[in-house]
Order: sequence, then C-alpha cells, then structure tokens
Amino acid sequence: MWITYPSPHENPSFPMAHAARNLPWSDWAEWERCYELLYADFPSSVRKGVQIIGMWQSSANCPVPVGATAEMLRLLYNTEYV
Repeated sequence: MWITYPSPHENPSFPMAHAARNLPWSDWAEWERCYELLYADFPSSVRKGVQIIGMWQSSANCPVPVGATAEMLRLLYNTEYV
C-alpha cells in the first residue's frame, strides 16, 4: 500500500502549499512528475526519477527523505535481478 499525498490543488490546507521554502524543484508539478517516475512499473522510469533527484541533490536543499528514497530505489534497480 502506497501513501499518497494530496496535491495543493486538491487540498489547499496541505502544509507544502503554504510553506515558503527553498526547494530544488521548480513547482509542485515537477515534484509530482518525479514521484510518478519513482513509483512507475518500469525500471527505466524509476531510474529517470532517481536521476532527477540526483540533480536536485547537486543543487542543494534537497530534503534528506527524498534523497534516501532515491538511494534505496537506485540500489534496488541497479541489481542484476531486475
């Protein structure tokens, strides 16, 4: 079971909708696109999502849980059994 978070468009009271933070993604749509890639059924899509997070991490201010998720998926999808 995956936990899905509502976008600010669906729930304006969602904390990220009002938080003034310096984050590496340009807008909520970019974050949602990366999320969709990370949880896609195709390893190539997951790898693309991990690459995007790698770019976010190089620009700084990437939240640690985002980087940790990317690292776990990178390890999972870089094995010879996938």
